Amino acid sequence: MKQISGVVTLQETLQLMEDGQTAQGVSTEKSLLEAAHDREKELLHEIVELQWRLIRTQEELQKYKTGNAQGQHLISPRVRTNLQVRSMQV
Repeated sequence: MKQISGVVTLQETLQLMEDGQTAQGVSTEKSLLEAAHDREKELLHEIVELQWRLIRTQEELQKYKTGNAQGQHLISPRVRTNLQVRSMQV
């Protein structure tokens, strides 16, 4: 039963409270979804950056391996053995 006098009934009050909680719940859910989306973008950016660093490091390692392989024929076997022993001791 509605009252026309401008007084809100208990049922209307409960309905308004329920609607408010639903609206607040949707708002919170949207905020959480936006936060999750932002975090996902940050993580994807970090993954790309780490992949790029890995590629550069692998290329640099390959460059040093190639340089060492080309330069080793210039070093006598005895000196090469001494260098290997010293590097193992360090």
